[in-house]
Amino acid sequence: MEVIIISKDEFLGMIEENNKKLEVLIKEGEKTIKEPKEFLTTREICNMFNTSRQNLYNKQKEGALNHYKFGNKKYYKYDEIRTLILNK
Repeated sequence: MEVIIISKDEFLGMIEENNKKLEVLIKEGEKTIKEPKEFLTTREICNMFNTSRQNLYNKQKEGALNHYKFGNKKYYKYDEIRTLILNK
């Protein structure tokens, strides 16, 4: 085992350098992340959040989740689903 002794200033400099690298990586990652669609189908929600159709319908019946009909299809707002899941 090797022990390396560095000064406090060197250590803080290394941390600052790593933080700058992380900021760059985060900014680059944010550019590649796709914004989610505002409305999602039942299938998309089930796949995205690994849940069942029945679970979605139960949440509707409980009044915890709204659905929106366009034509014959039900849609859910992404933000509402995300809030429901995060507040479990």
